[in-house]
Amino acid sequence: RCKLVELPRLKGTSDSRSRKTKPTVIMAEISPKEAFQLVDKMVQGWALTYSHHIQVITDGGNEGIICSILFSKPTDDVPVPPHLAVITAAVVPYGDERKQPAITYALEFEMMQRPGSEPLQESCLDTIIARKIAVGDRVRMFRDSGQLFTPQPFVSMEST
Repeated sequence: RCKLVELPRLKGTSDSRSRKTKPTVIMAEISPKEAFQLVDKMVQGWALTYSHHIQVITDGGNEGIICSILFSKPTDDVPVPPHLAVITAAVVPYGDERKQPAITYALEFEMMQRPGSEPLQESCLDTIIARKIAVGDRVRMFRDSGQLFTPQPFVSMEST
């Protein structure tokens, strides 16, 4: 399971304990298997209609583990859909203030990390896939006809 590792604090950092003792931070290493299981449990809790596949990307030991979660909606006609939504999850081992490993996730190419306790809305995945389909359609239109797509504003300027 988890292995405790003692890490020295950086020079110049203070601690509420006596300055005579050398302060330390206790971190627990987490295995890729444990990180995979935690991420899978998080995804199962979201109750989505999408199929998912989890892959461990990096094993940073006591600095955390990064997983990639691929979401798709296979059908009988198309068992392997051409468009996927990708979510990146980070599992950071527990330490001084955390009793459990911390899990965060980010939608495709977003910088914002969401806490694992915040459920992912299915509409977010729908939007990602719809954007990819729209881009593919526009690229095909340009390739086939040589014409560019007419840009559409995100907000309608019509008054109501």
